[in-house]
Amino acid sequence: MDHQGCMKHYCAVYASINPEGGSGPMLTTDDINMSRATQISASDILLSDYDQKWYQNAWHFGIYSVLQAQCGESILMTTTNGKQLKAVPLFSMHQIPRQKTIVWVFPVLARNESIMSDLSDLFRDIMQLLGLTRDEIEGMKIFAHGDLFTVIKSR
Repeated sequence: MDHQGCMKHYCAVYASINPEGGSGPMLTTDDINMSRATQISASDILLSDYDQKWYQNAWHFGIYSVLQAQCGESILMTTTNGKQLKAVPLFSMHQIPRQKTIVWVFPVLARNESIMSDLSDLFRDIMQLLGLTRDEIEGMKIFAHGDLFTVIKSR
């Protein structure tokens, strides 16, 4: 944390499309309830109890996986009673149907997604990489993902 100002931040960018679609048509801007944008509350931003449990499980799973990969031979796999320890299971949030996905990988961009202006520039860069203009994407819903705070800022 002491040297955070010296850190370099990069964003790996890719676009993926499922040509067959999911269970129905893609969402459009008509699916967004604009009246809710003026009635935003803390519960829309803060994590619910379920979300907190899910992210805690993901964190435990990630730590367990790293420890297993890097220090597996040094970690005790049994309790003091000699019983085998259970692996940390990962909760599933959404079941994605099996389908063909086309992925385009773009250059890595030197943007810090924790800074609002860089996040805005990142979306502008992605639009340019895809060869789209503002008029072409007006009214479209674009799905983007990243860590939790990036997603919240993107909204």
